[in-house]
Amino acid sequence: MIKADAVAQLGITGEFDYAIPESFNEEIRGFIECPPAHYVWSYEDSMFGFPRPLTVAGQLALVKYNERYGTHYRTDWNIID
Repeated sequence: MIKADAVAQLGITGEFDYAIPESFNEEIRGFIECPPAHYVWSYEDSMFGFPRPLTVAGQLALVKYNERYGTHYRTDWNIID
């Protein structure tokens, strides 16, 4: 699925970027293959942004990422199965 289709299907609105920061990409790569395919970078209520998972694999990898790095990125989004 193309990211734009996933964004439309999930009804993601507000400001976001299809590109994800390289630092996040490198760190999350330990939990998932081809990270950019599973996320958009959202700026909803955030000046710096955060990863917004689009897929189940992306969501599960983000849970593991939070556990390893002590971050608190939201993981309860509606996602595509």
